[in-house]
Amino acid sequence: MVRALSKKTGASYKDVVRGVASSVLTRSAQLTKGSSAKKITEDVNRMLRKPYRTSDGDLVAVAKDGQVWYNGSGWQKDRWIKVNGDGRLKNVGKTVLRTGNQAGRTATLSSKLRSRINKAVKEAKQTKTQQLKYKKARIHAGKKSFLEILKKLRIPIANTRGLGKAMKAITDPELGRAVKGYQSKSSKTDYEITISSKAQSALNPHSEGIFAFSRALNGNIKAFEKAAEKDLETYAKQFALKNGFSVR
Repeated sequence: MVRALSKKTGASYKDVVRGVASSVLTRSAQLTKGSSAKKITEDVNRMLRKPYRTSDGDLVAVAKDGQVWYNGSGWQKDRWIKVNGDGRLKNVGKTVLRTGNQAGRTATLSSKLRSRINKAVKEAKQTKTQQLKYKKARIHAGKKSFLEILKKLRIPIANTRGLGKAMKAITDPELGRAVKGYQSKSSKTDYEITISSKAQSALNPHSEGIFAFSRALNGNIKAFEKAAEKDLETYAKQFALKNGFSVR
């Protein structure tokens, strides 16, 4: 395929390989699934149900029904208290329902304990806000991983359609280290690009990044094979136009 396109367009073997790489990696980014703000919010809410341990060692959890549960640092593992209130991480109420050895009993919170619970809930709320902000800024990191490979190879994106948010997504240093792109020394008839990715955002089964790459690569090969049977001249002209090549 590369030799045929090089011959038809008059472009170097290296430039054709880079043109194909641009097409495949760009398409991989387009096909990779991104998360959603709704899904991320659900994940963060689920994180607070585990429960969350504060910097003081307290445990606080927000149940699915919105109720707040609290276990103080140094307490017995089964001594949880359920706070009366709407559970939306606002100031907690004054009465609690004790569990464990005193299940079913109610008691009035001391001002000291109420202050501890409020502090724990406030920290959990701040963590939730920070996690939402962090994750939403990286919502298209799976797509971005393929664009990072192109960046390392200094190859332009073939088509930015559907990639606006991915291009704006924050790139963590971890993502930069997780993807690699190498190119060999070129000759008139030989040039190679080697890529690898350990980016969890792209390898996550839900994002299907590895399948997106496979579909993009196979799609390019099938398109060329079909053109070779019917109209390779037109295909070569379109390829040349897309990559700025001349056509012989």
